[in-house]
Amino acid sequence: MRLPTRTIAVTLLAAVTAFPTAGMAAVSRLRYGQNAASAHDISTLPQTVAIRKGFFTREGLALDVVPTGAFDLVGALENGNIDISRIATPYLVAAVVKGSDLVAIASQTANPVYSLVARPEIARFADLKGKLLGLSIPVDTITLVMRKLMALNGVPNHDYRVKAVVGTVARFACLKSGRMRGGADASTRRPRGGAIGISPARRVHRGRRPRLQRRHGAAHLGAGA
Repeated sequence: MRLPTRTIAVTLLAAVTAFPTAGMAAVSRLRYGQNAASAHDISTLPQTVAIRKGFFTREGLALDVVPTGAFDLVGALENGNIDISRIATPYLVAAVVKGSDLVAIASQTANPVYSLVARPEIARFADLKGKLLGLSIPVDTITLVMRKLMALNGVPNHDYRVKAVVGTVARFACLKSGRMRGGADASTRRPRGGAIGISPARRVHRGRRPRLQRRHGAAHLGAGA
């Protein structure tokens, strides 16, 4: 799957209309809310490349990365603590339905980089029937993708149990402890099976995979925008 390396750059640069500069020499400071739980996974690659290549500096932007909790991104945007962020579509939709004036300005990936990781005794999707899986909250893109993945491979929602665990690191810890038999992995780092008993071969990529939805860059457009 191809992941555009300039996507985050494009997403952030699209917000310049909300933060105009006085001239080419002027610098606009842009506060970017970074989900702390995903600060080191593949979703930050375009952003990292854009920073290292100087894309923001070239466009007259000074980017301040503000670590923010996954559940605090919408509130931080609405309260003016950050100017822009990358959030899963359901969170944005839920906020707008409640009256928020947040807007989506660009989308990221059409086919999310998520994996279903399981313990060694799980050899196929059917082995997960009746088992406990670690996903995210119900409206999170990760949960929606994993449920679609399971259904496409013959395991409907009612055939397994789910515990909401936010963050790949936290879900991986639950797998390590044995409390769960499978979980969603939003990173590109392979499980260290020899150390904790989880086999890299259990990344379930051999089944059918869904194409579901995109993550969006969101910005708060207040009265002065």
